[in-house]
Amino acid sequence: MRVLSLCVLLFFAIPVVAQNKQTPQPPDYKKIAQTIKDESSPWFYPKLYKRYQDDDTTLSLKDYHFLYYGYFFNKNYSAMGHISVYMDSLKEVGNKKIWLTEDKQNYLKYNLEILKDNPFQPSVLMRVYGAYRQLHDAAHADVYLKKYRKLSDAILATGDGLTCETAYHVLNVSDEYSVLMYLGYKFGDGQSLTPDECDYLKIQKNDDNLKGVYFDVKQLFKGYSDMLNAGDKKSK
Repeated sequence: MRVLSLCVLLFFAIPVVAQNKQTPQPPDYKKIAQTIKDESSPWFYPKLYKRYQDDDTTLSLKDYHFLYYGYFFNKNYSAMGHISVYMDSLKEVGNKKIWLTEDKQNYLKYNLEILKDNPFQPSVLMRVYGAYRQLHDAAHADVYLKKYRKLSDAILATGDGLTCETAYHVLNVSDEYSVLMYLGYKFGDGQSLTPDECDYLKIQKNDDNLKGVYFDVKQLFKGYSDMLNAGDKKSK
């Protein structure tokens, strides 16, 4: 996608991270659902989400775990993702060869609007970071770089991606490609769904001699199922 590649090529270079070597901690959705509804919990979702929206840079990796995976229980979550009305405008700006200050401002504005539909999109957080850098706003750029890194690290903490049993857990397909980029890998133009509901993405030749990465999409399929059931109930 040109909009994303432009950001990568022109805006910044984030150091490649090493694969997670710690014991994987896959999300326990039952526990997450209980925790984020508990008003006495530090992860009570309304308060935690407000801290995120207020650009609180002290949020921990565990906070991001509850933010990202807890968002599954938010009414705005969509397993299908969101097609923003701003995408065409974003592409139009992204296709320009020369960007004026107004173009950079618009690029930032459109991406911030897209985040309103889903505030936990690593690729969009990355583009916002790049836009702020282009506008020489170091303070806001740093905020969004931290958001991007901590959200990506929270996903990486759920597995190692080497097998379906230790796959990275994601709530949107687009996040799989963001994780690949964060790890320093390039998609190898091959994707398949395993019988155990894992997405396997082939990657291009790399120093780790890794052929592909696994992503657990069971919760994503549950989201699809919930959407279909909700649609059936409305039609009756």
